[in-house]
Amino acid sequence: AKASYYVVVEMLAAIEGVLLLQWIGVDQISSVTGVAVNPCLAPAPGIPAWEMLVLETLSTFTFIMVFLAVAVDSKSGWGNVGPIALGITLIGLNLACAKLSGLSMNPARFLAPCIVHGCFPALWETVCYIVSALTAAAFAALLYQSVFLDRPTPEQRVGMSNFQFMLTDNSHLKRILAQKRRETIMRSGSPRSRLDSTLSVGPTMSAR
Repeated sequence: AKASYYVVVEMLAAIEGVLLLQWIGVDQISSVTGVAVNPCLAPAPGIPAWEMLVLETLSTFTFIMVFLAVAVDSKSGWGNVGPIALGITLIGLNLACAKLSGLSMNPARFLAPCIVHGCFPALWETVCYIVSALTAAAFAALLYQSVFLDRPTPEQRVGMSNFQFMLTDNSHLKRILAQKRRETIMRSGSPRSRLDSTLSVGPTMSAR
């Protein structure tokens, strides 16, 4: 349900943005090449459908992976450098693919100008723009969550192999690390430490 709110708000905001640009006349301004700015997306003439689909899918997948790494993953450590990485990625993808496939990477970016200006492309192009964006975004989110978001923190990785963090279920590793911490505390010989380690076992063990 929450995702549907994001979809609706993003579509409305995209349409509002296109209307605002139309009102101030940005869509009538010519670029440095003398060609009028066209807010509607379209692939290069003669590009095959499969090539357009591959370019759009790879571009969207790349951008979403970078976005998740620098803006969502709190363990990545990018901090304030994240927006710079996103900007560089977006510029690179535009330089590589915009003149070939149009580079949508977002159904709202594609649909909003089409709705306002009535410039829907051919059916196969519409399908490519929408399907590639949704498929690539979903696959990138699932891949990043399973491989990176579920990885333990640096403190939890003590004693783990380089690729052990890629396991989907690492609960047994966490239990082993917790047991080692308790053993270390018990070896310290402090009565207070013994009490803390006993309480850290949990309410079930304490009740016994």
